[in-house]
Amino acid sequence: MIDSIEFLKKHNYIVSVKELKDGLEVKFPELKTRFIVKPARTITYLIKRGKNPKLTIKESGEVVKIPEYAIRLYIGSLITKHCIEIGYNFDYLVVYDRHDKELGLGIEKVEEIMKAPKVNTEKEELLIDMFNKCGEVGIIESFDNIAKDLGISEGFALIKSLVSK
Repeated sequence: MIDSIEFLKKHNYIVSVKELKDGLEVKFPELKTRFIVKPARTITYLIKRGKNPKLTIKESGEVVKIPEYAIRLYIGSLITKHCIEIGYNFDYLVVYDRHDKELGLGIEKVEEIMKAPKVNTEKEELLIDMFNKCGEVGIIESFDNIAKDLGISEGFALIKSLVSK
């Protein structure tokens, strides 16, 4: 895998994720194929935690009211979705700390650099379990009721909206 990353870096075709004080900056390379051209772009995710948590996507101005336990999975899912759109293997994400030190590769490393929720860590784990189950069997109508019973319906609805698009 290291040879592949070095090749991608050499040709300026990496997706990089940089830790910010309160968020992440993700840089996607320009995509040029025979039929498609997509310009390079940067997406900055700004995270507000605490009493009224929210996620702001700086470039679009979109603000998402989001429970803190869903932030890491939601951002990870957005990044994964954007990688899939350009045919980029998200295992090759190159992750940097806020001092530009390379920390490693992959979506798991991205989720590591985002702070875990201070409260409701068990809700984050339940949401991840439900998300993984959706990946295995698809989204089943009864999952909404299960999420409600588990107290994670708001986070599940956000994640489901990403998967359903």
